[in-house]
Amino acid sequence: RSTLNHRLRGQAPHDRLLDFYRECIRLRRSLRPLAVLSKKQMEGIGLEREKVLFLRRWEGREEAFLIFHFSDSHRTVSLPPLSGVWRKELDSKDERWGGKGSQVPGSLDFQRGEADLSLPPLACLCFSGLREA
Repeated sequence: RSTLNHRLRGQAPHDRLLDFYRECIRLRRSLRPLAVLSKKQMEGIGLEREKVLFLRRWEGREEAFLIFHFSDSHRTVSLPPLSGVWRKELDSKDERWGGKGSQVPGSLDFQRGEADLSLPPLACLCFSGLREA
């Protein structure tokens, strides 16, 4: 029963979901922190009350973090300490993926310390940046 039905790939919403999966695979190949799989270069934090999973991976100076928000309401969460400028690579709420448009900025500039981020309901986000030398 878990076999893909390839006849649906050209129909909405299946075509968007296929494109979303392709973009996830492209990011995994093109962002070094996601391409190099090592548990030693990874941190995961579950924020149970907020229904958020935060994953951070790094390779050399390159770093990426992913946020999975499982709540069906908007939440503002305090992320673990991050610094620097972060570029948004993926936002599941973008219109491109059938969402109503993202409210999360395309880049984040965090000062040292915890960073607060407003998350839309049921969202997946990916950011990339450089670690401080």
